[in-house]
Amino acid sequence: MNNNQMPPDFKKYDFTMASLLKENTLTRYRTCILQNIENLKKDRLYYSTPINFNDPFDTLLYANYFRILDDVAENLNIGMENYLKCLKEKDKFLASFGIAMWYGNKKDDFLESFFQSIHNAAKELKESLRNNARIICFSEDYLSMLMWSHYADNHKGFAIIYDRDAIANADNFTADNTVIKKKPLLRPVNYVEQQIDLTEELEEYVRAYRMKTLGDVTPPQCHLSVEKLRTTLLEKSQDWSYEREWRVIPRHINLENSSNLSYMKVRPKAVILGAQCERNNQKEIIDICRKRKISVYKTEINYWEPGFKLVVIEPNPNI
Repeated sequence: MNNNQMPPDFKKYDFTMASLLKENTLTRYRTCILQNIENLKKDRLYYSTPINFNDPFDTLLYANYFRILDDVAENLNIGMENYLKCLKEKDKFLASFGIAMWYGNKKDDFLESFFQSIHNAAKELKESLRNNARIICFSEDYLSMLMWSHYADNHKGFAIIYDRDAIANADNFTADNTVIKKKPLLRPVNYVEQQIDLTEELEEYVRAYRMKTLGDVTPPQCHLSVEKLRTTLLEKSQDWSYEREWRVIPRHINLENSSNLSYMKVRPKAVILGAQCERNNQKEIIDICRKRKISVYKTEINYWEPGFKLVVIEPNPNI
């Protein structure tokens, strides 16, 4: 059967028109839960916290704990003697306690406790970006079989098509509906072999902000830049490259505090129903799109050609 002899139930959509879906657009895959349908009505896209993403490495700061602890131990051995001498002039009682700990039989206990606190601080920092950043994810591909399966409830959901420039220029809001003046950043994800190594930067951060002194060794200047944190937000394993992902990320990233980004408002360019979207959900979404003059299409399994492909068709007008 050729394309001119397709069954009437599978009228193939005009791909000269469907190409408009690809032109400078990004796709957001959605399940047909009430919240997602309500957000479609309101033109809202809510930010997510990376700690809830399905990739455990996503936005996870990498640091080598063992190297950090080795450096800390070296600094302690270099500076502790002079530190205790200086402390003796300020607080004899505290100095005598420190001397007893450092030179006595409690040194191992002291070091274990100290190293544990360093370890906990570094671990907390590694997780902080995943807890405090806010991200909205998109894809360049609106016909990805895997994306429809993973993020649109096994093709039972829908996909929203947005103009890329509209996303970049959209208004963003806090949870109390205050407009955020400075726009967040829209950037493509880079797929890499390994994570960026921030061992040195996290050690500096712990030294500078979590532990002001190690003996009398001066805390180093911290070089954990916003640019390096952005890199962490925008790099993923090559295993995820099929997603062809873009992200909206905070312009300013703070490890100690959560981003105040809550949602953005941007009008969709089109909506595509999944190949297995249930009839009642199809009807509700089509009604929303028709009332709001948003183009609506549907994916369908390509029954008339081999190749495991989805095609875009016109939705059933009788739904």
